Amino acid sequence: MKKSLLVFLLIIVVSQAAYSKAYASSLNKDSAEKLVMDMYAVLSTQDAAKIKRFFSYYADTEARFIYQITGVDSTLPDKTERGIINRSREEYIAYLIRISKSVLSINYQAKVDSFKLAEDGLSAVVSISVDESSITVIPDRTQRGKNQRVKAKAATNCNISLLRAVATPIISGMNCIEKIIIK
Repeated sequence: MKKSLLVFLLIIVVSQAAYSKAYASSLNKDSAEKLVMDMYAVLSTQDAAKIKRFFSYYADTEARFIYQITGVDSTLPDKTERGIINRSREEYIAYLIRISKSVLSINYQAKVDSFKLAEDGLSAVVSISVDESSITVIPDRTQRGKNQRVKAKAATNCNISLLRAVATPIISGMNCIEKIIIK
């Protein structure tokens, strides 16, 4: 009886140690970089189901996504627009799907610039920079009823807040500044 109880307690201690190690190691620079690269790989697919699945799993239900956007249309004189978006996880997923359906092609080049773990080890902030190139079709302003292909370039800098989870970091929010130039 004593031996089986000792074996049982040993199994519990070993499994708890393994669980704690996995839990503690889920929020580090490597896991943050992997999450960011996976996010942009999914966005590049332009697949609505994959985008929804990714953000439904890797973003907290209470996450907020805030962008300050400046758009410059170089085909029109003095045409600059500014705006701020502030969306919940579900609103952001719908926004990303709408964008993915509106472009013919899109390419992202993302880079993690810094990773800062909070003192308590439960959260972190990751700073990233993203270069985006896309091609889309918009109504031609010079010929009524015609469409034109346009290229857009975007430069984005984001701070992404991450929370520690068992297997992977979870996005708790994004705050980004983005400049889009339409050529």
